[in-house]
Amino acid sequence: MSRNLETGFYMRKRSFWGKRWGSYVILSLLCLVCALAFALVAIPPKNDASYTHFVKKYPDYGYPAHSSGTRLYIDGLRDFQFPMLSGHKAPVYLDFTGSSLAAKSQIDEYGEYLLSNLMGNPHSGFSSEIPKTAHQLLSAFNTDYSAYSVVFTSGATASIKLVGESFDFGENGVFMYTENNHISVTAIRVYAKSSTVVEPQITTIVNTARDISANQPSGTLNLLAFPLESNFNGFRSSVDRLKRLKEELPDNWYVLVDVAASVPHSPLDLSNVIGDFFPMSFYKMFGNPTGSGALVVRKEAIPTLVKTYSGGGTVIWSNTTDVIFRNHFSNRFQDGTPAFDLMPAIRIGLSHLRKLTFDAIHKHTQALSNYLRSHLERYQYSTGMKALYVLDIEPVDADELFDEVGPVVSFIVRNSDGSIRNSREVAEDAAMHNIKVRSGCLCNYGGCNIMRRAFAVEQEEIARVYMNGCKGQTKFCLFRKYWIDSSDRWDPQQYGVPDCGCGEASLDYRYFRFAESQVVDGVVRVSVGYLSDFKDIERFLAWLTNYLNI
Repeated sequence: MSRNLETGFYMRKRSFWGKRWGSYVILSLLCLVCALAFALVAIPPKNDASYTHFVKKYPDYGYPAHSSGTRLYIDGLRDFQFPMLSGHKAPVYLDFTGSSLAAKSQIDEYGEYLLSNLMGNPHSGFSSEIPKTAHQLLSAFNTDYSAYSVVFTSGATASIKLVGESFDFGENGVFMYTENNHISVTAIRVYAKSSTVVEPQITTIVNTARDISANQPSGTLNLLAFPLESNFNGFRSSVDRLKRLKEELPDNWYVLVDVAASVPHSPLDLSNVIGDFFPMSFYKMFGNPTGSGALVVRKEAIPTLVKTYSGGGTVIWSNTTDVIFRNHFSNRFQDGTPAFDLMPAIRIGLSHLRKLTFDAIHKHTQALSNYLRSHLERYQYSTGMKALYVLDIEPVDADELFDEVGPVVSFIVRNSDGSIRNSREVAEDAAMHNIKVRSGCLCNYGGCNIMRRAFAVEQEEIARVYMNGCKGQTKFCLFRKYWIDSSDRWDPQQYGVPDCGCGEASLDYRYFRFAESQVVDGVVRVSVGYLSDFKDIERFLAWLTNYLNI
């Protein structure tokens, strides 16, 4: 008997032959498990004819350049890198515009790096992690430090806010934006004394910008903002149109291009001058780490950002009245200690995607979304009425800013009588069947309003669902129609206190009335990612067919 110094337990020494046979048994079991795993992942989908037709029609599916023989690379990627999606009862995850998922190898490599490397506060001299990460990020977008700078933030929203609060609008600067924008972008209007919404046509945008500039004092700076790809419906702009817009704008106009929804699945080539400010979130790209993002800034646009707050690490000297900020842009705008321990995870995530290549990811995700879109457009009731209204790009001319659709399919569900089904109810039923999609306005209320106008829904009708319940205030209260009973009155004891933006003491329940919602409350959004596969789409379509009972 001998004592194990690590565990404290007494253990019997095994003989040479005992050790050898034990090793043989373990090795044999491992080989058996590997063989079974390979056999399972090699099993084609149940509807083999459908799968064969799909692969033939979409030859870019599954990363064929990385595949071996007839077995597509996507199969092994899913089963060995994403165990949370494996197994008979595994969920179907179709909310990649909301967030990507982290691969097992990312987590393993990140953990090993943390345990093998000493990292400390950059302000104490541990500075290599951040420049290395910024360099790799710019390289992924086909550019370098000679043309762009990087500030790491907590995400795209923080990056957008940094631009809004720092941009030198002065007394006369104007913020112009398209309606189909994330709320984080439209919120920049609070920093400018004048703001305007513009239709997404290049000529309209350019002419509006020229008219504004013609009536401004010399030296006035203006900001235009739009998404490279909308998080609401996937509508996106091609590089040629972005370059044309940038070239035709007056010189005193700068451009913020929200790339948060685009960079997880499409190449971003910043060697083309398509904008000045590019906010993004890393969790949307590769899952881990969350709470991290970046603002990439074209160097010619740096002088438009004015630094006022002197956070830790941003100054080289200060007294009770004055402050001198650091010269380097990244240091000047990096308030406080950055999340230095997340830098390795960002580099690992970028490398994970770059091994597949952004071009291959784009083709893979577009194959799946195009297949899904083509099937959804066929859904109809026995009366011939379409069951779904699928948001899609209409035939466009050369003047439209948005001329493509990314791997996002957003739609509205109709009942057989033509009324509109609540999008949240649709998503909740999907969730009950272990299918994860997103619903509502998706933090893009401009996109929601555009869609409502398409259905001729008036704002007064929308307000029937968002009813006033604060005494003497004009705040809206959110509640769902199935929270209200047939008595046509709100019962706070039964339904709880509604979220009205004012304290419970200010609520007057007499103002709450039943409002049967036939307005468009939002969309159901299905978004695929680099690790989505054919079986995900088939399971979603099978659920939807059963849900609609058609």
